[in-house]
Amino acid sequence: MKMPFFTLGKAPGKSLGFSLIEVMVAMVIGLLGTIVIFQVFAVSEGQKRTTTGGGEAQQNGAIALFNIEREGRMAGYGVAALASLGCPILAYNANRNPKNFNLTLAPIVITRPPEQAPVAVTTAPDQITLMYGSSNTLSSPVRLGSPDMLLPTDAYRMVNRFGFALGNLVIAVQPLKNCTLAQITELPADAGNTLIIRHNSGDVDYPYNDPNVADAYTSAGSLLDLGLAPTAITYFISNNQLQMRDELTGVSTPIMEHIVQMQAQYGKDTSVPADGIVDVWDDIPPANAAVWQQVMAMRLALVARSPQPENAAGGCKATAANPEWIGSGSATSILDLSLLPDWRCYRYKTFQTTVPLRNAIWR
Repeated sequence: MKMPFFTLGKAPGKSLGFSLIEVMVAMVIGLLGTIVIFQVFAVSEGQKRTTTGGGEAQQNGAIALFNIEREGRMAGYGVAALASLGCPILAYNANRNPKNFNLTLAPIVITRPPEQAPVAVTTAPDQITLMYGSSNTLSSPVRLGSPDMLLPTDAYRMVNRFGFALGNLVIAVQPLKNCTLAQITELPADAGNTLIIRHNSGDVDYPYNDPNVADAYTSAGSLLDLGLAPTAITYFISNNQLQMRDELTGVSTPIMEHIVQMQAQYGKDTSVPADGIVDVWDDIPPANAAVWQQVMAMRLALVARSPQPENAAGGCKATAANPEWIGSGSATSILDLSLLPDWRCYRYKTFQTTVPLRNAIWR
């Protein structure tokens, strides 16, 4: 007797596998799960980008503010010719482009764009120029000697030559005259010339002497010794970068990315007699030496931006209003960012500080 034939693992009349409907249902479930996963990822990534962007803006702004504050505390060292503060300095560097340039004899100069008036709403960033010397022997001016003999135009006669050294940059000052930058090229040791300081032009080792400027200073003038490596730098914002320009060489260096706004004010001691305490904050350039002597501090605000924009449905909504700072007396001033394209798409951090000009206070 024959046994019936069965295929192992297969029921009679049935086929193994999924039907088309079952496959389609599985695909829909899988797609829904994928959508949920990507939505969660997108939300998580957005929150991460917001957090890291805010952290980077915090870091960039803090470092940028520290750099300016550090230089500001040094400003004014060796710039102690009180009666000549604010005078234009006629300067020259044979290795610079352009070779002739001008500086202002002051610890700090705040330059506002020409279109900006001193009002509460500020749009374009300010520029801040800081100046100080590096001499380790002199911090006050030395009087020029009496012109008892006809000197060449490349020499100064001093009442005392102590502390001056070859290569040092000096500024000749005299009330009601322009100031002149020069560089010491010779300290004669022969008899009768031990009080002479020469600043010959054309020497490649001493490029800061203008061959076209004939200095005409009398015994009413003085000489400021700024040392071998004085500082005259300007902080400014270009292409959303905080940059530093060395005014003596004309070379600009990027300092920090994503800095989009900078505003500054002078702190002036208007008391009579002066007591070293700031009475007025404003951004009005001092009109004369007497007002320059009132400048005791600087108030500064920086705005740092997150690196990546945050786009939302229906437009950019990361920032709804311009940041503010204490920049107009006791009231707040708007730090207008409207010059930046898509400025509402980014997040911002505002930093502000007050920097005492200690060399101005000590004098």
